[in-house]
Amino acid sequence: MSSESGPCLRIEPRATAPERSCHLLAHGLALVAIGLSGAPAWSLLLAAPAVGWSLLRVWRRRVARQGGAALVAVSVDAGGRWWVENGAGRRHEVIPTGPRLSGRWLVYTRLRGRAGERYTLLVPAGGAEEEALRRLRRRLGAGRSAGAAGEPSETAAGCRPAGDSRGCSAGRGSPCGTWPSG
Repeated sequence: MSSESGPCLRIEPRATAPERSCHLLAHGLALVAIGLSGAPAWSLLLAAPAVGWSLLRVWRRRVARQGGAALVAVSVDAGGRWWVENGAGRRHEVIPTGPRLSGRWLVYTRLRGRAGERYTLLVPAGGAEEEALRRLRRRLGAGRSAGAAGEPSETAAGCRPAGDSRGCSAGRGSPCGTWPSG
C-alpha cells in the first residue's frame, strides 16, 4: 500500500531513560513479589523465565523497536490517512481506534490496520521531536478542528497546504506531499 502524497506529520517515538527504567523496575518487582510471597522456591524458578521472556518482548518492541509488532514510525499524509512503519520495515495504513490520551506528558492511542494488526502509540514527553508531538496532540484532540486549534493556516486534515513546508516533517524545504526517500 502506498500513499500518493507524503507525510505531513511523522513521529518516530523513542524510549526515554525513565521508560526504560520503568520496564526494568516493573519486571524486577514481579520477581521480588514472587520471592516474598512465601511461595516455594521452585515457583521462582518457574516464574523467572516467564518474566525474562516478558521483559525481552517488551524491550524489543518498545526500546529496540524490532520485529513486526514494534512501532517504528507513525505518519499522517496530507490526505489525512494514517500510516505505521513497523520494526520489520513494512508500512501499513491504519486508523486510530479506542481510547485516546493526549496530554502534556504522554500521548497514547490505539491504531488498527486493515488486515487487523494492532499497534499502540505511546509517546512520553521527550520521546519524540517536540514540534511533531505538539502537532500529533492537536490531531488527537477530542473533536477539535485545525482552525479551532489556533492555526488557521493548516487544512482540516491537520497538514499545511502543498506549497507550505513550515513544520512539515518531510524535510526542510520540501513541501508536504513528498515522501522522504530512504
